[in-house]
Amino acid sequence: MHDLFTGLWISTVLVMYLLRKKVSLVHGIPAEAFKDVMKAFFLLGIFCLLIVIITGIIRTINYKFANNGISWIVRKKILVIKHIILGIVFLCGTYVAYGYAFN
Repeated sequence: MHDLFTGLWISTVLVMYLLRKKVSLVHGIPAEAFKDVMKAFFLLGIFCLLIVIITGIIRTINYKFANNGISWIVRKKILVIKHIILGIVFLCGTYVAYGYAFN
């Protein structure tokens, strides 16, 4: 679920970007309806982030008890670096999505 909802979050941000980019090409869409769709995608993205965090905590606890040794120390360092980078991506992407939904 962790990876699935990470992909779903990425998809919500991408759809919001594409909708925002293409909305000028579509005529006859009421502005309020468009804002409601964007807000729905933003809230879906927030829900996805919550699932990613919850399942990430569960995954961390599981790995903590299942892995020991030298390879785990190296893997742990790589996972920390990866999650710092992805945390920044999540923050920036959510900020952009917020701007799409509420501006």
